[in-house]
Amino acid sequence: MKCSSGCSCSPVTRCDELWFEDGNLVLQAQHTQYKVHRSLMANRSDFFRDMLTLPCATEGTEAAPLFLPDVSEKHFTVLMKFLYSQWGDDLKFTTDDWLSVVRLAHRFQFPSVLRVATSKCSDLAPDLKLYWAETLNITSWSLPARRAAVLSFDASGDPSDLYNTIWPKIYRARDAVAQARLTHMQRCITARNALPDPPPPFCEHTMSALAIVLPHTPRKHLLSAYFKALSEGAQCKSGPGCAMFDEEMMLRWLPAEEIEYEIIDESWCSNTHRREKYWETNGVERPHPVMPAGAVTLLTSQPMGILRFVTNILYTL
Repeated sequence: MKCSSGCSCSPVTRCDELWFEDGNLVLQAQHTQYKVHRSLMANRSDFFRDMLTLPCATEGTEAAPLFLPDVSEKHFTVLMKFLYSQWGDDLKFTTDDWLSVVRLAHRFQFPSVLRVATSKCSDLAPDLKLYWAETLNITSWSLPARRAAVLSFDASGDPSDLYNTIWPKIYRARDAVAQARLTHMQRCITARNALPDPPPPFCEHTMSALAIVLPHTPRKHLLSAYFKALSEGAQCKSGPGCAMFDEEMMLRWLPAEEIEYEIIDESWCSNTHRREKYWETNGVERPHPVMPAGAVTLLTSQPMGILRFVTNILYTL
């Protein structure tokens, strides 16, 4: 049996769970057919309401099902299960299932379904959520997902599908945040040394560890990353030893989170020249990070150290 798309490679089957004998609209996704109710589809979806009211609309029967191109039968089944669910039903959808509902609800204009489905995707990885937020124009996702993706400093994502649209923006925003963090670190050190009775200077190892950790580490991992950097470097041989910070003290080395959000938002749609203008108009000196003594050796001796060192040098170009 050929499907309505003209393909005869696989037999067409009915989705028994979503084949209602009193239904009056037959839809087909890939090789699966569904007999549903026109009134439900028209009431919930602007797309189906407009299409089903066309005077020339003749498809949608068992003899001539309405074929939905480029729609996965698996994903469409999930969407229809949600549409026919009752209040309180335990749907047991995975995050991927909810994302498929988001995509189809956007495509076929189910506004109430879209609102519910987007609220169910809290576990979605920030970069993936950001990709779909920009692709589908989901404004409630865009801002928090953008900030989370940048400030995660996670390089383990798969940029293969997202590279051309998302990852260059993420890296550019991380560049801007790293510049701001290094500048803030320098100002903290300058202010500390300018105190009337300044405390003893930090050892070279402490300075090197801070220079490694602060620019590219999420806030919640600052303390553990700092101790890891200390343990991997050469031990102090003189002076009071390496500075020991707690979590609150580590956060003081960073600009306020709200400032980092502003930097991310400004850089997101900016090119390099516009970002430079941002630093100028906000009264912030363009950062020229100077690696503290001993930092070059420690930076290049760590895993990925050469890459980080080169990256920090590029910030000053």
